[in-house]
Amino acid sequence: MLMFRQHRYVLQLAQLVEQRIINMKSKILLFFGFFILSSFAKAEGGCPAGEYPANPPAVNICYPIPGADGAVTQQSTVHWETRWGAIATDNVSGKLGASTGGKSKRFATKAAVAKCRENGGTKCVVDIAYYNQCAVMILGEKKYNTASAATLDEATAIGMKACSLSNKNCRVYYSSCSFAERVQ
Repeated sequence: MLMFRQHRYVLQLAQLVEQRIINMKSKILLFFGFFILSSFAKAEGGCPAGEYPANPPAVNICYPIPGADGAVTQQSTVHWETRWGAIATDNVSGKLGASTGGKSKRFATKAAVAKCRENGGTKCVVDIAYYNQCAVMILGEKKYNTASAATLDEATAIGMKACSLSNKNCRVYYSSCSFAERVQ
């Protein structure tokens, strides 16, 4: 009988050890299962690294975290460059030279004077230099004047008003614009 009891205890002990081994295997298997599944999880409410979800939470809307390391957040900035224009005349011969789209005032004025000389002027001088706007030359019976403004209509109105104060039969002789150019 003692042997039967020992045998029963040994069987119970073997069953207990077997259950613990099975429990241990289950725990290890469960641990690795969670470990594998966790690799599919996304941080910050389903957003990729370096981004956070919209507030209140919206479906699939994520914003970049400002200053986050490794986050690629390139904002497109538009860059405009100033462009110059100029009008040069020779008052003796009545010749005109003009330039637009110059990258500097110096470039635009030199180009206008050169164009005036190319057109037959000998004493060409710059009447007006302007940037990122429009300019006009208005002729009257006695003299001319130049004006510049944001638009051709505004420049024409200013020039015509100045001309009509001391002249008759004012008309636009030359007009052009030199607007800023988008470079990026």
